[in-house]
Amino acid sequence: MEVSTLISEVERQAMEEAEKIIAKAREEAEKIIEDAKKKAEEIRNKQKQAVMRELEQKKTVSLATIRLEGKRKVLEVKYKYLRLALDKAEEILKEKAETGDEDYLKALERLLVEALSQVDGEAVIFVNERDRRRVEGILEKLGVRRVTLSDRHVDITGGVIVQSRNGKQIFNNSLDARLNKIKDEIGGELIEILFGGS
Repeated sequence: MEVSTLISEVERQAMEEAEKIIAKAREEAEKIIEDAKKKAEEIRNKQKQAVMRELEQKKTVSLATIRLEGKRKVLEVKYKYLRLALDKAEEILKEKAETGDEDYLKALERLLVEALSQVDGEAVIFVNERDRRRVEGILEKLGVRRVTLSDRHVDITGGVIVQSRNGKQIFNNSLDARLNKIKDEIGGELIEILFGGS
């Protein structure tokens, strides 16, 4: 073989080998690119899912916050009207107590009887100045004995405060105490609704 033929043959084999290497490199490059595309797609999907989960969580938190805020506003309005109703009731009670309305006189008698039943033995009754004569009349009408109507007047809208003679038992059955008890109960219920989960 001639040297030129030999060189041509070596060049041809080198070219074939180079083409095989280039083809293999292309295949590997395409595989690497394809794998990279798949990984990039997986990463995008994972990121998309993570973003979607985060958005769903934010949506859930926002909805819960909006619901709580709505509930709070409804309760504020209810509480406002409840306070208005209690204030109106207090105003009506004061008016009835001042005028000696028949309903008030019946209520005064019930308050007195209830208070006396809660104190053992002899009792001292405290009333405001306006109700002194009214209570004297009720005591006479009921024939109640072993009680003293105090000369000391108390600052209450109406009703009575009864104390055992020794001072160990006191039963405040004034209109003020009754209204305050109702307000406390309503306040307690409101706190339970707001913070107790009802």
